[in-house]
Amino acid sequence: MSNNQGTKADPSKSLYNYSLSPGWSTEEVQVLRKLLMKFGVGRWKAIMRSGALPGKSNSQLNIQTQRLLGQQTIAEFMGINLDCQKVWEKNQKKQGPDFKRKAGLLINTGSYPSKEARDKKQKENKKQFGLSKEEVDAIELPDKEELEEVRKRSKANEDKIVTEKSIKEKKLRRKLNIVNQKIAVVNVLIQKKQEEQGGVSNTNKKRKRVADDEDIYKTDESDVEEDTSSKVEQKKKVVTKKRRRIEDDEDETD
Repeated sequence: MSNNQGTKADPSKSLYNYSLSPGWSTEEVQVLRKLLMKFGVGRWKAIMRSGALPGKSNSQLNIQTQRLLGQQTIAEFMGINLDCQKVWEKNQKKQGPDFKRKAGLLINTGSYPSKEARDKKQKENKKQFGLSKEEVDAIELPDKEELEEVRKRSKANEDKIVTEKSIKEKKLRRKLNIVNQKIAVVNVLIQKKQEEQGGVSNTNKKRKRVADDEDIYKTDESDVEEDTSSKVEQKKKVVTKKRRRIEDDEDETD
């Protein structure tokens, strides 16, 4: 086993930028980091029995451990007492097209490893990252008073987050109401404008119908006038012919 240093789990001098899962405070994560050193990765029952993280479930412990390690698959570290920061730092150096990440965590893009492959990887990781028995025994977990203070601060932090979220939601609702009111005013103006345009359109249609009727009337009247004048002309021609015949008859009698 390697003689790793830093079993105090003090992150103040590092760039250990792991991400927090929902429902976790920074202090609680540091307690989890120590618990993983003390009991090992995946030893969730032992961690829960310690009472150091009351209220945390297997799933919550598993997900936050993934974030501490910087990778989604933790099977290769199961049962190993280690400082997650060492693994996280190694994972951050893995760059390039051969490495895929999801939500900042390395993911396995190949086939699911066999049991033999996992066992081999676990031995390698234990040799590289595992803490010695002396290092594990030297790890001191927070006492009940410290844990109670952590719990209180975590609760206060959660309450603060809830309060801030509630304030933001109220502000957003207020802004949304203002926007809805403005939209309602705009809709009223649009409807009024449409009604006004519709009234003008109807008036124009009425005017056009009257004008069309007048044109029809004028057309009919002119047609009557044309028909009348034509008939008069025809009568004139008939009268003229009759006169000529009469005159011709008189000439013959003489």
